Amino acid sequence: MFLDLLNKKHYDLEARQLFRYLSEAASNYNNSLTLLEIKEVIKERDNILVNYGLVELGIDVLRKIIESFRSSPYIIQENYMETLIELQEIFYFVKRETDDTLSDDILIELMIQFFNNDCRGSLDLLWINMERYATKFRRENL
Repeated sequence: MFLDLLNKKHYDLEARQLFRYLSEAASNYNNSLTLLEIKEVIKERDNILVNYGLVELGIDVLRKIIESFRSSPYIIQENYMETLIELQEIFYFVKRETDDTLSDDILIELMIQFFNNDCRGSLDLLWINMERYATKFRRENL
């Protein structure tokens, strides 16, 4: 019971912080999220972290993903929330597969380059490219 209440406050606090931040920057971009959608994205991020056995404090990675991908011509409002959830999953998959040796900024930049160029907005192709990248990275660096 106590943990459920703590988690609810956690989602509320992080969601409100991100919502405020996105609202301030929203005038430059077409895509937006409601407060409930932000809570869902954060909840899914926490599920992803548990599934991959990772720990992430705060919403900095999510904020960076949003900042980096929001100007992509392939990001559309109709599936914006689902796309952000998938991008988070790809991000944390690669973090785990590379033993967290890539910086967040480098990994996000790599993801956006693949997404906008080779993948032309396809999340399936982004998964394939990032899996290949992680495999090659492990072979050469770990």
